[in-house]
Amino acid sequence: MLQRVLVVYNSKSSHHAAIQDEILGPVRRLRGALVGKFEVRHESLERNVQELIPLINEGDLILVAGGDGTATLALNALVRSGKRATLAVFGYGNLNDMAGMLGITREMGVVGVWQRFLAGNVHEIYPLEVTVNGRLWRYAPCYVTLGLLAESATMMETQEVRQKLRTGKQSRIFSLRMAIKWYWRNRKRNFLPAKMTLNGQKIGDGKRVTDYLAVNSPVMAGMMKGGDWYRQPEKFGSTVQSLGKFWKMVKFGLRSVRKGIPLTETMEDTIRFGTLSEVEIQAEGEYQCLADVEEIVVKKSARGVRVVLGGE
Repeated sequence: MLQRVLVVYNSKSSHHAAIQDEILGPVRRLRGALVGKFEVRHESLERNVQELIPLINEGDLILVAGGDGTATLALNALVRSGKRATLAVFGYGNLNDMAGMLGITREMGVVGVWQRFLAGNVHEIYPLEVTVNGRLWRYAPCYVTLGLLAESATMMETQEVRQKLRTGKQSRIFSLRMAIKWYWRNRKRNFLPAKMTLNGQKIGDGKRVTDYLAVNSPVMAGMMKGGDWYRQPEKFGSTVQSLGKFWKMVKFGLRSVRKGIPLTETMEDTIRFGTLSEVEIQAEGEYQCLADVEEIVVKKSARGVRVVLGGE
């Protein structure tokens, strides 16, 4: 019986030019595989998720080729489909946090992942589950942020930046330079409501709070060190930060790159805003500005996701 492989790919990812040669071509030559394809077509993650869900079958191997946004939409579609399928992620974006978390490199190639899958080298990870006002917003395998760092993701979506990234010649240093320029222009803005509470406790001690971070993966945003909670069914790390002053941002960034983000282990975070508020939120670089938000809850998904891991 043929094993079905569903390729989810993004022709607009930063390094999309290699997808044809490294993924779409080799997958057609796999013996014993029935191949299906899904190309990301919409700007809206939710529209892509809704179109992908009915294409997922029980027992599929879902091969993702794209950036973290493409990986996130594939994982969300898989969880919401209710099907028992397996995910593998090849990173062709700018940061590729999810591919890095799973340990899959482009050098492994389609054949390497296929062999691991057939050999049963499959494990479970547990993404973050984020609800807004009691309704599911997103499953986030790596991280979710609220506030300043969340909105900073928008600077990577400008036409000028995207065009440079698609040449495949820009590095993470380029992304860091763009982030610093965006921060300098926006550092004095208020990003989170002053009356925000975390698990019933007022936060900030009178200081202007700019960010909430929940981290599930070893690396956030390509450089900052997190933790290995992604394979645990209940726990993750979180923190609240006041990063409106440049020296505080520098201190936070250096510590996060060298030693790790200062995270506290938790099982669930409930964030309340006192009044209906506008909140900047992003997961894996996918950003939204939400209106009329009263409560956001972050916890681990009750259902694990089957994945192929590299390096094991």
